[in-house]
Amino acid sequence: MALRLAFERLVGARPQRSVSLPLQPIKTAGDGADTLARIAESVASGAVSPAEGVAVATIVESAVRAFEVRDFERRLEQVEEKFRNAAIVEE
Repeated sequence: MALRLAFERLVGARPQRSVSLPLQPIKTAGDGADTLARIAESVASGAVSPAEGVAVATIVESAVRAFEVRDFERRLEQVEEKFRNAAIVEE
């Protein structure tokens, strides 16, 4: 491990290669499961290395979380709007 670190400092880290996978666009949080399954298949078949699969999966997971946050905010706004309307009717 120490030798590897010393070597990387002298020579520089290996450049990462670009990974090309046939993935569908992720438009909803639900699309993430299918995409992660395709990534796992690509790793299992040897099309990409496990490290590359993890890197791509991390990006997919970030996108899924962003969709989940957006969807949660929309639902929360709808609930808050219903409560505001209910409070107006009661007054």
